[in-house]
Amino acid sequence: GRVLVSLSIMLSMALAGCVTTVYRPAVGVTGTEDAAVEKLGDDIRSIKLILKDKKIGIFYFTTLDWQIIDAGKRISGRLINYLASKGDLAIVPRAEADAKMKTQAIEQARIFDIDSMRITRRELPVDVIVIGTLVQDMGTVRVELKVIDVATGRLMLVSGARMPASGEFSAQEKPELTALYKKSPE
Repeated sequence: GRVLVSLSIMLSMALAGCVTTVYRPAVGVTGTEDAAVEKLGDDIRSIKLILKDKKIGIFYFTTLDWQIIDAGKRISGRLINYLASKGDLAIVPRAEADAKMKTQAIEQARIFDIDSMRITRRELPVDVIVIGTLVQDMGTVRVELKVIDVATGRLMLVSGARMPASGEFSAQEKPELTALYKKSPE
């Protein structure tokens, strides 16, 4: 009886949109970039009931100082491919999202400021955005991902994966940025 009541309360909260942010941090180091992308994709798919009927845009992953690097383009592209191959979410192709944003003069850096997008009344070509940050940390790279509902600004999912640093990362670690990031509340 008590379990059924608890489940019915949780279900009614979920249907009412009172769902809290889901956190799925990186636990351990995955062996490969493929495994990291799969973990991130599966984390996104774990909230697919909430994402049902929403257009999802995955933007280039950046460094802590908002630089788009080749690894960020590659990993976000692989995540798009992984999720599209599963076929259970409405992933907006990057070229389509980019084209619509260019016609509305929206740059990627501005898309992170959801409040200003609502204030200026510009329509985004997506209902949900996925942003990611690549953080170098002691010979590994953490991919930290956020899924955000554009209409409400609500953080739906925070996920992470850690993988060995490849050659493109190993020589460019910025300890001052990493230290600052570790102190940040988000």
